[in-house]
Amino acid sequence: MVLLALLLDGPDAVGTALTHLSPAQLLSTAYTAWLASLVGYGIWNTLLARHTASAVVPFTMLVPPVGIAAAWLALGETPAPAELVGGAVLLVGVAIAVLPPRGQKVSGVSSGTRRRSAAGAGQPSS
Repeated sequence: MVLLALLLDGPDAVGTALTHLSPAQLLSTAYTAWLASLVGYGIWNTLLARHTASAVVPFTMLVPPVGIAAAWLALGETPAPAELVGGAVLLVGVAIAVLPPRGQKVSGVSSGTRRRSAAGAGQPSS
């Protein structure tokens, strides 16, 4: 990205941009680097260590609907009808993937959320 910026904008523009950062730009960079990345990946890796991937991965599909809802609540953005339909489709898809079929009894912990044993964590199944 730096090389592309240097080619398109030139070294003077890139140097000026990097040496004249506002507090808001520094805070947004810190948020992206620390909270969104480190905390997000920490939670993700913890979930994958405790549960099977098939139990965790479907929830990544909730990112767009949560983003749409957050933009509406925090910024007052009105979602377009296509965004609402897409978000509803994603919610239904996640529900189909993670909820047991109607009428099926769930005893104990379902196979999708079974914890891995400490000895078998990270080991390929035989």
